[in-house]
Amino acid sequence: MERDALIQASAQALSNTHTTKEMVALCSLLDTLKSHKEEASRLTSMISKCQAEKLVMENELRELAKAGEELAGITGQCALQGSQPVNYEQTRKKELFFMCFGLQFVLNEDKSMKLVFTSLDPQNPARECSLVLDLDSSNQWFMLDVQPKEVGGMKELICDLNNRTKHFGEFCKSVRAQFKQHIQFG
Repeated sequence: MERDALIQASAQALSNTHTTKEMVALCSLLDTLKSHKEEASRLTSMISKCQAEKLVMENELRELAKAGEELAGITGQCALQGSQPVNYEQTRKKELFFMCFGLQFVLNEDKSMKLVFTSLDPQNPARECSLVLDLDSSNQWFMLDVQPKEVGGMKELICDLNNRTKHFGEFCKSVRAQFKQHIQFG
């Protein structure tokens, strides 16, 4: 009703220059613009909500990364001490770290430690790459095995770890990067 009255009033006021058909078209355009404005407002609101959720997720990811680095340090200390963590909180962090970052620490019966990396290959996220480390009598890390064998640069990373230029969490990140580079570029 209101639309029809607007059309009639506009048609009378502009009868000298515009036809009723043109006025209907203009009103239709106004309706379309109003609809687009409402949609833009709705999308702006959704964007704001997504940005807020993104901040929350980034904070959670930072906390998980920090927990993972702590866990990597704890696991390295346990390997030095020849024991395995049994604390529930540490075990929970370990499981979360593996699920989120695709890194699992396995202490073998011979006291060596296997780092198992997954989520490296977008086509096959379950594909595993691993590095087996052990400590010598002077508490220096050395490599027992790496899978796939063709991955290079591991000895240099272990040397950095032994020289304490990297802590164990940074070492794990660097190893992951080496594996990822090997998968991407062969």
